[in-house]
Amino acid sequence: MLWSPRARLVGLLIAAGIQNVAYTILIPFVPILQGRFHMTALAIGLAFAGFTAAKAVAQPFGGWLVDRFDARLAGTAGLLLAALATGGLAFATSGQHIIGLRLLWGLGEGLAIPALYRLVSQLGNDAGQGATKAMGWFGSAAVLGMAAGPGLVAVFSSVLTFHRAFLLGSALTMASAILLTFVTRSSTRSVPTPEVPNTPTPVVLPLLLLVIGIGFLDLINNFIYAAIEPILPLYTHNRLGVDQRTISTLFFIGLLLFALASPIGGMIASRIPTLKLTATALLIQLVALCLPTVVPGISALAIGFLAVMAAQPLVYVALRSTLTQLGNANQGATFGWFGLISDLGWVLGPLIMTGLLDVLNNVTFAVLAALAMLGGVLAWTINSRLTQTIHKKQPSPIPSLPGH
Repeated sequence: MLWSPRARLVGLLIAAGIQNVAYTILIPFVPILQGRFHMTALAIGLAFAGFTAAKAVAQPFGGWLVDRFDARLAGTAGLLLAALATGGLAFATSGQHIIGLRLLWGLGEGLAIPALYRLVSQLGNDAGQGATKAMGWFGSAAVLGMAAGPGLVAVFSSVLTFHRAFLLGSALTMASAILLTFVTRSSTRSVPTPEVPNTPTPVVLPLLLLVIGIGFLDLINNFIYAAIEPILPLYTHNRLGVDQRTISTLFFIGLLLFALASPIGGMIASRIPTLKLTATALLIQLVALCLPTVVPGISALAIGFLAVMAAQPLVYVALRSTLTQLGNANQGATFGWFGLISDLGWVLGPLIMTGLLDVLNNVTFAVLAALAMLGGVLAWTINSRLTQTIHKKQPSPIPSLPGH
């Protein structure tokens, strides 16, 4: 069967969505980790943080696989490893098994992510939509998949036991790997040309510094949301007396808003400089996070949270689009090192900010606002540096898949 470029892109977006169902399917089963597996709060935290740390550490190696072999191989291998680990959780008998399998799951995800970014940007260009718009759709598909995980558990709670949930998660991740293989079955290795050598050249220091800076911006964006996940429920329940249903509804609406805003961010980022969009989105988060600090009550906090969730995907899309603009033969390595730095925000955000909540109360949100301000200033600074780099040496175009 011959897949058109547009069909390949749609297939890859579907694969990204169903892959992320398993990612959040564990959340409703956290109480079981304490009950059945006798895991302490520290052990559960290690299972979650260890997953993110393993994913971060694996991404540079995943990027090397993309550049050394091809994105299809790296993406498929990573998703198959993640599927194996997810399925293993269904048969876990101890907390140690849970932690070990979560680490293995994180390694698989980390290997796959640089490949997925590479393939999305490439297929977006091949389909005539552009890498930036494709990144927006990718973000939307990923978040919709994340929202579906707890939703499936809620709807089928009478039959979806811990064992069955992770078998389902494994099957979905396996299906994602198979779908990725089919939609990219032509080799994704670069076609040798005088301008784009088949062997990747080393990442030079100026480019590496740019990648580190862009990765730090994404770290800030991730840090803010990852911190909000625990501190907003804790603060609203303990200080404002908000019930669990209201908190769950607020997060559901927020994730839905993120998914809706992602393709909009892709359209905006294709029209204005991406790092200026990043700075603007971080400024929106700055204002939104100041709101619950100066105006007490759930209404101000909810408005601020939803504004943050609308601005977050603009940063997500803009920064990944910025990396595609560099367009060199090392794009796998570029995404890999970016991912290593970026994912540290998911680890540091909850660890640091939950400790500050008991001391600072609602001022904790002002600390996040200050971090958003720092990111905005950094984005404007990097923008001028990036513009100079691109003008000095035009990046090589991302090669199309053969046969298009």
